[in-house]
Amino acid sequence: MARAKHTIQFALNEEDDVVRAVLSVDEVLVLNLENQQAPRVIERHPKMNKREFRELAERDRGTGKPAAVLDRYIASREKDMLGHMLDIRKALRRIAGAMRNANIARKVKRDLAG
Repeated sequence: MARAKHTIQFALNEEDDVVRAVLSVDEVLVLNLENQQAPRVIERHPKMNKREFRELAERDRGTGKPAAVLDRYIASREKDMLGHMLDIRKALRRIAGAMRNANIARKVKRDLAG
């Protein structure tokens, strides 16, 4: 069974305390985020260059043609991205739940003061 191919586009812009992120899958906007009071975050993710990808493809040549090796790598990274997108959705639901509960608590507080 052939794996469905997706067109994934992502842009992240971080300047001072402002963070903007836009993610689309198959030209459908999935995430459009702007945080104007973003705390500093350090997340290390090694960036590979073309030479390193060529070496990867040649080193693993025993497992298939270099293009096939890179296809497996790309599919693996896309699977990781989809997993991260699910994590974002779960985080958004946790945020929504926390906000809902805080709003209910505010209403109860007003009623008790009332």
